[in-house]
Amino acid sequence: MTEYRAASPFLAAAKQGITVRSAALAISLIQFTIPGISFTRTFRIVCHVNKYLTPAMENFIDLCGE
Repeated sequence: MTEYRAASPFLAAAKQGITVRSAALAISLIQFTIPGISFTRTFRIVCHVNKYLTPAMENFIDLCGE
């Protein structure tokens, strides 16, 4: 069995079985900014040209573009 050392709060939380969901439900998460760092992602949606897009699919694509 591997011994984990609590080198960070994340490892300590993982060892205790704390998940993001349980932390969110317990309202123990906070939002903060780190100057000079941007956490963003780019997503690409690929659709077949000749296929029908349902209204739900169009709404999802619009939502992703915001």
